[in-house]
Amino acid sequence: MNNFGWTGSFKEFVDVEKHYLVNTLCLHQYNQTLKEAKENPVEDGTLSQIAAWYDCIRYLKDEIPFIEHLPGYLIFEYEILRSGRRRPDVLLFLPGELLVLEFKSYTNVYEDEYIQTSFYVRDLQQYHSAVQKYNLNVRGALVVTKETKAIEGIQAYQIYKLGVSGLKNLIQRIEKKLPPTELIPSNDFLSGVFQPLPFIIESASFYYEGGTTSAD
Repeated sequence: MNNFGWTGSFKEFVDVEKHYLVNTLCLHQYNQTLKEAKENPVEDGTLSQIAAWYDCIRYLKDEIPFIEHLPGYLIFEYEILRSGRRRPDVLLFLPGELLVLEFKSYTNVYEDEYIQTSFYVRDLQQYHSAVQKYNLNVRGALVVTKETKAIEGIQAYQIYKLGVSGLKNLIQRIEKKLPPTELIPSNDFLSGVFQPLPFIIESASFYYEGGTTSAD
């Protein structure tokens, strides 16, 4: 079984039909077609999830055409390694960059949602072999699709809050600083394994072996 719902280049996303994409995500997540999921949902949250996918796709369809010229691609519903099947809504890749996008269709954002997005960033940056191999800079953004303020830095969680036009604005900023490096192939990322950064292993070994810090 795939560890993601759909992946494609920016151009492929712009060209893909929204109902086809949602149908693909339904087949991945529920093993049902879109029609089956609407008529006989297998989970209580199925219909709200379908609505959320449509809202996410609508937002991206408005934003991605502005960056279609860049080398990059999207992955929907990637299952983070050893995370209890937690899935960020969308991962956006550029040369040397990975942007984690979590979508909300309402404007009242709660602290837990900032925390969730920041945890996705942490898990990918610190525990994914391909992210480490390609030395990707991992950023996170909570995308509030009906928010009128385009972009805001949420310093407490080291992520962005994006509204209408926020994604294209953020990527246009990033584009000016993109390193002269290759785009990680999607297959390399998707075949990556759980691999803690060396400092995490060293820290765990230290405490397991009974080490102390100067504060002890």
